[in-house]
Amino acid sequence: MRSTCPWNQDMYGVDMSKPGAQEYYDSVFEQFAEWGLDFIKIDDLSRPYATAEIEAIRKAIDKCGRPIILSLSPGDTPIQNGAHADKHANMWRVSDDFWDRWEPLRGMFGRLHRWEPYRIKGSWPDADMLPFGIIEFTRPTNFTHDEQRLCFTLWSIARSPLILRTMKCGSASRSGRSPVRRSSSART
Repeated sequence: MRSTCPWNQDMYGVDMSKPGAQEYYDSVFEQFAEWGLDFIKIDDLSRPYATAEIEAIRKAIDKCGRPIILSLSPGDTPIQNGAHADKHANMWRVSDDFWDRWEPLRGMFGRLHRWEPYRIKGSWPDADMLPFGIIEFTRPTNFTHDEQRLCFTLWSIARSPLILRTMKCGSASRSGRSPVRRSSSART
């Protein structure tokens, strides 16, 4: 079995039918536990959905003796694997990379609604990052202030993880403008 990530050719999966495959994951998560790791995002397990490898990773996490949040990425995790993802992962992406355009935001309403049955304690369908402020290194978000509030509200209602990259306080973009748009009526 060849398991190479189609969008990043230097990432490989583990063939769980081979001897030592589970022991490999056990050793990796034992090391992560020794380092005090509490969150891991593993790419290229959602599509195609890697059932055996996800189960092996969960087994290794459970065995390592430290609670570690498992995030599967990137999406679009197939909805038919929802019960499995819910049982073996803590987070899983429900879409490909989410950027600051209106159509993907509008489409996220339907995506998150379909994942409603799988939003339980300890499990979060992940709508991806919040593309606010400065993104792609120097570009300010294309979302208006109202679209950012709508996006943040939708993620909150859906119990999607709120992951936001921020710049160091007081830094500015290359244009010299503040990277965060604020209105005079913004609440703190």
